[in-house]
Amino acid sequence: MHDSIQVGVVGANPATSWAAAAHFPALASLDEFTVTAVATTRTATARDAATAFGAAHAFTSAAELAACPDVDLVVVSVKSSGHAPAVRAALAEGKHVLCEWPLGADVEESAELTAAATRAGVVSAIGLQGYHSPPVRYVRDFIAGGGTREEVRP
Repeated sequence: MHDSIQVGVVGANPATSWAAAAHFPALASLDEFTVTAVATTRTATARDAATAFGAAHAFTSAAELAACPDVDLVVVSVKSSGHAPAVRAALAEGKHVLCEWPLGADVEESAELTAAATRAGVVSAIGLQGYHSPPVRYVRDFIAGGGTREEVRP
């Protein structure tokens, strides 16, 4: 048993990925999680990502990452067309999943993946890139400008 949840990130390119910009900084700030594995489509970038993010394992496929015994939770942070195969790979291995939105290509695929997660008995969630949300950006800018909670209370 580990003291933290061991995380594998699919789509971990250290130079260009959403994971590099958002997931890795968030995971690094939380003691409850440890990044143990990364996957990209190329061996070189997978190795670079492992080095950059301190992961012990580097893979070139979601299926390889999901099969790793040192992974409890799979973060799927690839182009949306790759979400379903990566989520299926994680669920087939009984891994918990955090997938970027959208989960599937359409309602039917999303429902199928949701049902598969239920059958697998794992926790699954969909992340939305709220960082780009206008209300979130407004609040960020408001706080950065010195605004306080009292100023927005009725």
